[in-house]
Amino acid sequence: MLLPSSDVFIYSLSKKDCEKLAEQLMNHEQIRCQHINVDYYHSERTPAEKKRTHTEWSLGRLKLICATVAFGMGINKPDCRYVIHHALPKSLTNYYQESGRAGRDGARAECVLFFGFADKNRIKSMLSREKEHSQKKYHRQHLKQEASARIPSHYSVLCCYKNAPFFFVTD
Repeated sequence: MLLPSSDVFIYSLSKKDCEKLAEQLMNHEQIRCQHINVDYYHSERTPAEKKRTHTEWSLGRLKLICATVAFGMGINKPDCRYVIHHALPKSLTNYYQESGRAGRDGARAECVLFFGFADKNRIKSMLSREKEHSQKKYHRQHLKQEASARIPSHYSVLCCYKNAPFFFVTD
């Protein structure tokens, strides 16, 4: 296994993949022998963990990071030489932006994309869930706005049940 001498950023498709890959890399014999620091970053880490990981990466103490797209925004590390996609990104726009994290100082950098045919179905499923979640969130917000627009502010929570038909009356 050829290990790069500069920083490596690995994009994972999911939080679970991100953690699993980081663990595998941390336990890899050559990485351990060369004392290469590995960590992961995604949206479910605590704010303290996120800050520590970001700081370590920015200062060059963390050489290999596995992350979801949650890490990418606002990252400007000019000397990152490798960006690796461990799976297909969700979109071509994501791929373009994520690949742009490598070689920001103008020096040679490499982007590598690994993928399997199963990635397409995983992405399709993830996007479908995101769309469904987004639609539910919009629907809840819309219902809240409707309720506050239709129910006068002097109604209390207790009397909402008595006045339920009022909510369904259309103008």
